[in-house]
Amino acid sequence: MACPRDEMDVEEDPSSLLSTPTRQGGRKGEEEGDVDENSKELNQVVMDCLRADGPSAANPIMKQILSFPKDRYTEAEYTMTTLMVSLVRQVQELTVTVQNLTRTVSDPKPEGAPTGTTTRQRSEPAPKSYARAAAQAPQNATAATPAKGKRKAEVGPTPPKQQTTKIAKKAHEQQAISQPKGKNDSPKPKQVVNVARRKLFATRTTAKPLADQAREEARISLAVATVLTGCECKAPTNVQVFSNKTNGTITLTAAAGTDSGQYAKYIDKITEALNGTIGADEPRYLPFRRAPTDVDVIIHGVSLTAIPNNDKDLEEEVRKAFNVTHKFEIAGAKFLKPKEEDRKDKKATSIIIRVPEAEVDNVTPSVLFMGKYKTSAVMWQASATTQCHKCWKFGHPLAGCKARGELCPICSKAHTQREHKCHQTACSGHRRIIPGCCLMTPAKCPACGGPHSALDNNCPERLRVKEAAKKKYDLRMASLAGNSRTERTPQD
Repeated sequence: MACPRDEMDVEEDPSSLLSTPTRQGGRKGEEEGDVDENSKELNQVVMDCLRADGPSAANPIMKQILSFPKDRYTEAEYTMTTLMVSLVRQVQELTVTVQNLTRTVSDPKPEGAPTGTTTRQRSEPAPKSYARAAAQAPQNATAATPAKGKRKAEVGPTPPKQQTTKIAKKAHEQQAISQPKGKNDSPKPKQVVNVARRKLFATRTTAKPLADQAREEARISLAVATVLTGCECKAPTNVQVFSNKTNGTITLTAAAGTDSGQYAKYIDKITEALNGTIGADEPRYLPFRRAPTDVDVIIHGVSLTAIPNNDKDLEEEVRKAFNVTHKFEIAGAKFLKPKEEDRKDKKATSIIIRVPEAEVDNVTPSVLFMGKYKTSAVMWQASATTQCHKCWKFGHPLAGCKARGELCPICSKAHTQREHKCHQTACSGHRRIIPGCCLMTPAKCPACGGPHSALDNNCPERLRVKEAAKKKYDLRMASLAGNSRTERTPQD
């Protein structure tokens, strides 16, 4: 036996349930025509209920059914008609409720709207009947479905958009225009000056460090500031004082953004104040000089027949040539090989010129000299104690090294210092760098070949180079001191 729910799931006209050919429990003696007429009347009631405008319009139809005479219809017909009309009424009420909920979710209340009122309720009237709502349902479903590739509508109020870069920049410009014109409160950035251009240095006649370095530096700083203040110097008077721990050379460093050339007219008075501060028994200081900022440039392939053969005439000739052709003055010129016998029987040689730092790009990598373009390059700076970090020998920097490959400063093998490690896994030198960790990886200095690292301060080659440089410096200072004594007039 099939249950009533299974019968209702069948998609057919609801009124057809009352159009049965026979009626069980009907009155005897009725004709078939009477049955059909009564069934049509009941079917018409159900269709009127379906066409009613909402549940409120279906109430009179319910009253009409209740007023029917019960002896005219069978109990099954009367009951089935009542159930069908009640079911249609419930479906109508449920449809209206679902429509209201859909509007509430899709169109939230805007700010300031009255309670219980949505945007769609105020703009569009509600469907007037269940049949009309059913007819409009496919259209609403199609409109609610977003097109492919388009973004779905956001639920809730649209958040404010962030300002883009162009909008923010335009607002900043408008704000700057609206501000009153006048001096800017923010400090102007100071002009960047090379550190070498900020320095003055003075050497001693005899190399000797200061006895009490901190105390003497403080006294020299005060003496220099006093002299500059008394001379009404417009440049800053607060200068830093440094003294060399080996030879006692004094270096004055001006404040950031200050060129040491501003103190040129006060050099003699500053030197006099310096010598008066250290005492009469101490070696005297020579006049202050600006730290060299010029750059050495080497010119290759210069014909020996076009230039003089001695340094003095060479400097004068080259200085004159660059002053006319390049519109700037060089600080000096000399041969790469100073000995004349080294240049004998040669057609060309290389010379070194000292040019201002700002003119380096104009004379490299080629320069027009003596009517011909010559190859030129910036010379690297080095001293006797400069140690190369490629071959680890002394006398030249990394830029001037001619070695083919890099050597390890610990074992002198062809690998970098970071790659150095002992190949014996049980050794502690396998995990970290330890010079001479075991017999498997002995230490070997690339500079002298001794059993130590090239960075060892007690390396014999390092000590020998330092001692030779010190002797050379002492001889130079003694020569300068002798020249200053001969030039000094005797006092009575």
